[in-house]
Amino acid sequence: MNNKFKRPKLDVDVNYLHCPFCKSYWLHHEDIIVFSRYEDDKETIVTTVSDKKTKEYILPSHETGNPSLRRHGLTLTFSCEDCKIRGMKFHIYQHKGSTIMEWGEFSNPNNPFDKSNEPKYIYDTQPS
Repeated sequence: MNNKFKRPKLDVDVNYLHCPFCKSYWLHHEDIIVFSRYEDDKETIVTTVSDKKTKEYILPSHETGNPSLRRHGLTLTFSCEDCKIRGMKFHIYQHKGSTIMEWGEFSNPNNPFDKSNEPKYIYDTQPS
């Protein structure tokens, strides 16, 4: 039986983003991943910024982990100072003319490091 934890609700109060687990305001952003893809292109340019390093890749669109199925996307990873959960993914992307902002799915809310049901992101699959 699959007990997949669905996307936490986006909780914003006075322009502050809350941790989806403990509701704390004390989030730290870590990695930034930009997906540049024109509508339905077979390839996507993926730019990552992590630990003061920038990398760029051109990959088949279906292998990138882009939150948008057809266009540009952006993923930010966060950690929470209060509950100590790391690797939370926050997505901003286009879908049919709308801009969507949402937390990514976690396969296990008690272990967000379990990525067994998530797409592989570029920084998880490429050599340094």
